[in-house]
Parts: sequence; structure tokens; C-alpha cells
Amino acid sequence: MKPTVPTREERIFALSDLEIRADDGQPPRIVGLAPRYNVWSDDLGGFIERFAPGAFSKTLSETPDVRALFNHDANFVIGRTKSGTLGLLDQKQGLRFEATPPETQWASDLLTSMRRGDIDQTSFAFRAVRDEWQDPEKEGQPYKRTVMEARLFDVSVVTFPAYPSATAQVRTALAGVGIDFDALSDFLVRASRGLPPSDEDRDLVIASVDILRAFVPAAPEPDEGHHPVEEPSVYAGRSPAHLRRLLALAEAQAA
Repeated sequence: MKPTVPTREERIFALSDLEIRADDGQPPRIVGLAPRYNVWSDDLGGFIERFAPGAFSKTLSETPDVRALFNHDANFVIGRTKSGTLGLLDQKQGLRFEATPPETQWASDLLTSMRRGDIDQTSFAFRAVRDEWQDPEKEGQPYKRTVMEARLFDVSVVTFPAYPSATAQVRTALAGVGIDFDALSDFLVRASRGLPPSDEDRDLVIASVDILRAFVPAAPEPDEGHHPVEEPSVYAGRSPAHLRRLLALAEAQAA
């Protein structure tokens, strides 16, 4: 069965094509390619992928308002097309970006970390407008996907990118039981920042909890007068009872 992909997708790249330029009298700029065209990805969870040359040309011609971020955090904007601090150019080799970071302490620290090689990866968020799929040539091989046209949401320099294959597998597994991975992830990010849940967030969490609860077996009723001593285990904290408590807590927080 062809893998399921979400509306919004993210891809991770090492910054082998990245450089920090600082012309005389000009502020430093972060320049790179993301993605390179006609280069097959690693396994993304049942499929591999490449972007066709010109995949972003149509979208960029519509003058989108795209941001370059640090760690996909909207509080740390490296550049923005609307303000002229982020430039995007669809080239033969790939999508070229050039961002001028603000003169702030966090941006200066980011440039220092990049020069040291401590931060050396980027990701970009997009929506596939048109793509083509090829069935596996042999059993056990992945599907092949070519993104012909895509809309770009943002590019981001990242410290700890999610492992693409593992994330894709989790997303596909959750989608298979009716859970929106991306919507749930967005809610958790907002909640971690102290933002109150919306009515849609509450409905999402309650529905997700109900679905997951069906996979957790009920704990057996203990015999009266018998209180067994639980031995320490490497699985401590992962028992069905513990999972039920976590689900109940998540449901209570969304209520």
C-alpha cells in the first residue's frame, strides 16, 4: 500500500551546501541549498523521494511570505521574504536561500555555533501540490516519489532534527488509526509554551486519547486480601496502568 503523507511535511538536510558570507561593510548572510534537485532521499518510512527541478518555481512566482527560522520557532526569525531579509531562488541545482539574520544576541550566538560546526543541519516545511509515485520494483523495496510542484512554508536551521524515517513511520501508524500526527504535534508545542488549548485542541486530544485507550488492555482486578509486591523492572513506567494514567492526565489537561 502506498504510504500516507500529511498535508504539511518537513525534510532534513545536512548543511554541506551552506556558507556564511560577510562582505566588507555588510552584515553576515546564511546561504545554502535546500533541497537539491534530482537527489534521492533516505528511506522516509516506506518510500524514498526526490524533488524535480523547478518544483518551487510556480509557488515562488506568486510572491509567498516565507520565513527562515531557528529550530522552527516563530520567535526566532532569521529572515523573511516580505521584509527582504530572506531571498529564495529556484535554480537548476536546487532551491537557493539567502537570509540576513538580525543584529541580536541569539542570532550572533547561532552564527558562532554554525561556524564551529555545532549546528550543521537545516529543514524545510512544504506541501506537495503535485507528485508522482512509482511502485516498488521488487518486494521489500520502497516506493519512489517525485515531487513535481510544492508550496514552501519555511526553511529552518535546526539543532536536533527529528529522524525522518522514524517520524514518517510514526505519522503513518497514527494516521492509520485516525490520529492527526501534525495537529497533535502543533498542540503539544503550543501547550509547552503555556498557550491555552482551543476548542479544536480539546476535541483533538480527547479523540486521540479515546483511540489510544482502545490499545491499552485493562488491568486485572487484584484478589481480595492479596497485595503482591511489584519487582523493579526495566519496563517500569511503561505498564498499561501507567499508560492509562498518562492518557487520563492528557485528557484532563485538555478539558
